[in-house]
Amino acid sequence: MTRETDNLYHDMLNSGEMYDSVDDQFIAYQHELVQKLNEFNRTDETPEGLAMRDEMLRDMCGTYGENLYIIPPIHANCIVVGNPAKVLRQITEDDDRFEGGKPIPQALIDKYM
Repeated sequence: MTRETDNLYHDMLNSGEMYDSVDDQFIAYQHELVQKLNEFNRTDETPEGLAMRDEMLRDMCGTYGENLYIIPPIHANCIVVGNPAKVLRQITEDDDRFEGGKPIPQALIDKYM
């Protein structure tokens, strides 16, 4: 995974436009991110483990605010907001049918469902 790939998907996901979430390359990218989360979740609560977490978070997030402390595990497929961050909700089947309250175009549903 390269910074260029991260930027491509970051821009796509934050554009507000519909995108193909089951594209083979996008799914491969998601698998890489989940693998990184799994590695993060296996870090020890030691000075070395904390240093690894910091390095991994900077790699995954680019930057983050002061005094961030995350106690593993981090779970994929949930929406987290706020300071301090709290899980807002789990991603559900409804997210497969709606994007921002708007129905997903039938052509995409027909293609992948």
